[in-house]
Amino acid sequence: MILFNKNIKSEPQKELIKLYHIATKKNQRNIEAASLSTISSDNKPHCRFINIKYVNENEFIFFSNYNSSKARDINLNKNIALTFFWNLANIQIRIEGEIKKLDEKRSDIHWLTRSVEKNALAFSSDQSKEIASFKEVKRNYNNVLKNEDLTKRPKYWGGYVVVPHYFEFWEGSDFRLNKRKVFFNENEVWNKKLIQP
Repeated sequence: MILFNKNIKSEPQKELIKLYHIATKKNQRNIEAASLSTISSDNKPHCRFINIKYVNENEFIFFSNYNSSKARDINLNKNIALTFFWNLANIQIRIEGEIKKLDEKRSDIHWLTRSVEKNALAFSSDQSKEIASFKEVKRNYNNVLKNEDLTKRPKYWGGYVVVPHYFEFWEGSDFRLNKRKVFFNENEVWNKKLIQP
């Protein structure tokens, strides 16, 4: 589930909310999952799913380990892409924008909403680093769960904010007669156009 700010006014964000509700009514699973694409130091694309937790006016927020491979990509290149695909509603949403770290206060607030189990994993996992066996992953996790104070967010874990400058809303149809609506930001103004299937 994504938490949307009630004061969203921009047209592309409203379009996103409208389509989100359509997908929700169809009981779309993992509706908050978006594919995050980054570029590595050797100019190779990397793609993985993350969970968007909050959407505000011109902000898409997710949380991660700041020492992960995705974090290394982000540190080198702030340009990213997000893609949602809600198969039950046959909707794809592409977003391009720039990414930055969320402020520490908001990361702290979100940390306190998470389960102890999730926080234990954030503490115990040296995300993306090689490990000898999955048994070691479980041993590290159980050790942290039993022995660590999990109320305080570690500095290497927190939020990211995606600030979008491009949206494409794709609604699938029979015979590939798909509807494609684009919003792009120029000089702080959202412009709209339709593009062919």
